[in-house]
Amino acid sequence: MPKPTPTLSQAPSGWRQRRRAWRRLWQCAAGLIVGLSVLAGAKDLAGAMEMPMSRAAGENGNDKGNGAMNGNNDALPDGVAPLIWEARDARAITPGELLAALEAAQFILIGEVHDNPLHHRIQAWIVRALARKRKPAVVFEMIGVDQTEALARYLSRPDARAAGLGPALDWEKRGWPAWSIYQPIAEAALASGLAIRAGDAPREQIRAVGREGLGTLDEAQRERLGLGAPLNEALSRALEQELIEGHCNLLPAAAIKPMMGVQRFRDASLADSLISAAREAGGGAAILITGNGHARSDFGVAWYLRRRAPGARIVTVLAIEADEVADNGAAAVPRPESGDFVRLAAKAPKGPDGRPAADYLWFTKPWPREDPCEQLRKRFGKGMGGGSEAGSRKSDPKSRE
Repeated sequence: MPKPTPTLSQAPSGWRQRRRAWRRLWQCAAGLIVGLSVLAGAKDLAGAMEMPMSRAAGENGNDKGNGAMNGNNDALPDGVAPLIWEARDARAITPGELLAALEAAQFILIGEVHDNPLHHRIQAWIVRALARKRKPAVVFEMIGVDQTEALARYLSRPDARAAGLGPALDWEKRGWPAWSIYQPIAEAALASGLAIRAGDAPREQIRAVGREGLGTLDEAQRERLGLGAPLNEALSRALEQELIEGHCNLLPAAAIKPMMGVQRFRDASLADSLISAAREAGGGAAILITGNGHARSDFGVAWYLRRRAPGARIVTVLAIEADEVADNGAAAVPRPESGDFVRLAAKAPKGPDGRPAADYLWFTKPWPREDPCEQLRKRFGKGMGGGSEAGSRKSDPKSRE
């Protein structure tokens, strides 16, 4: 029996409120594990800032469908409905219209909530569809440039397959959700003959920035990456607020500035990897697979791309969890004129100008998971209430649940 198509439905208000709180944390670019490690104190911050969000109860590597294309290259993946919003014109659009916009771009940033398999199915669908007309490189945030040699070594093997790529890169040992939910993206890239490239900064440099700030980078590297210019005041405040709220308002004050430095370093490094990958790719374009925080069009990777590649066409897509999207057994997709899309778009991340912080928003149902904020409270107990006590607790950033 086929899976029901997700549609908009009403949910009890209390449930919606809880989901909203959870979603803010899980859409934070650095993820829950960063919050856990930050709370361990500034001394331990440096070794944790580069870590992705921890695995959650909702992660399910054996989820049926797993990015399947239903035997039809034009069909949407299992469990995904065409709930797509164009921010510029404030209107609902079709998947075909989205692809047409992406085909004209040099840099395509596709955000995700890391542990939501639906978001990876969307990313795989976009990669496969775009590859019919061009050959963009596919850059993964989850692969550090310090893994470039290991990545190339595996891909050069005669028996290289998507299923073995994650294990070859210690994917789950490095803290990312199960490789099986990301595997459809690699399958789409390899089947289409697209290059797969590393994206994130080297971990040792990330640790150093978390410990000593951006000044630990030499001046030439800072200038090349675009880190010589600060974010304007509005964007800086927006980034700070996003990191604070994305970590349940539990960050000690001493952790905020280092976290902002690491976030900027990683955004700039991802932009650098995209530029290099596009230059090397036959199609002169690159796709970034990344968390929603990095994919934002205001203070994310796009900020650095605009400064380093002026005139390049940059398109950002955020995959957004919305409480109103649910499997309710109905087959019809809500009509754009019903106002449902407007209500959904109002919940998307916004920039300082009040507009959605992306060119396009693709809404999906939330993925089942434990409440990350509750996990933090259980772990740190009464110290979670604020500043010094929470910051003085020690935790092992390698211990992820």
